[in-house]
Amino acid sequence: MTNGGVDPPGGIRREDLETRTKACGFVRPLWQWKSVDSTQEIARSICASAPHGSTILAGEQLRGRGRRGTIFVSPPGGLYFSMVLDVPDRTTVAWRTGFAAALAVRSMVRRMGGPELVFDWPNDLIYRHRKVAGILMDYVKGAPADRLILGVGVNLGAGPAGRDPSLEKIAAGLGFPASPTSIDDALVFFAQDFAALWPFLGNEEGWSHILQRVRRAANFDEPRWVSLARPDGSIFRGIPSDIAPNGAILVRDEAGVLRTIRFGENVTRTHDARAGVREP
Repeated sequence: MTNGGVDPPGGIRREDLETRTKACGFVRPLWQWKSVDSTQEIARSICASAPHGSTILAGEQLRGRGRRGTIFVSPPGGLYFSMVLDVPDRTTVAWRTGFAAALAVRSMVRRMGGPELVFDWPNDLIYRHRKVAGILMDYVKGAPADRLILGVGVNLGAGPAGRDPSLEKIAAGLGFPASPTSIDDALVFFAQDFAALWPFLGNEEGWSHILQRVRRAANFDEPRWVSLARPDGSIFRGIPSDIAPNGAILVRDEAGVLRTIRFGENVTRTHDARAGVREP
């Protein structure tokens, strides 16, 4: 139960998995659904009273949320969950949490025998130039404390194109055999890896080491052109080259000018190709 004594309706308490994550301090308590509209919305409904680390897990999402109001297509066989977190400092720990989650997903996939994923700023993981995982963060203000809801979606099995053929060229699945055991293992691996990073998000030395891992995961040694659209309709093309300590990404535009895109800035990527390929 949550601190308020009320379990979210319809969920099954997974005490067996809670036992496996006890040492982590995360993914406890844990409720699971076969199918939901959005784990993020259920987590939001309990976040005022839920203990730190409370997690909502679903076998599929019918209306999984992405950034900027987009839909994260979530077919059965993937790992889809949202976690309620206490965040001591919104200006640092909150936005750094997404980077730590991306590293934890990347490590989890490798521990399952999968490929090495590339971090695609600010919140995606890609494999062979197609998205296979996404991170979402909602900051909720309220009493007695503000909370952060961390949403994670990983297409472990089939890709989303089976539900939405328009995604065939931009999103994919990792092809793991669909089984409850593999999804459980994936969640446990994530909890372990995320817990190892969490204590270091609030201090600069720890964050410096994490940032170095994020930069390596972004694979800037393999440059790729991106087109970025701002809310005013302006678009510029460039090559991402680094991630700054404040979470901003540095993009070198076609004129060779290094431009800074702040973390959280309302910018949409509209194209992604290898650096040597020019659009007509």
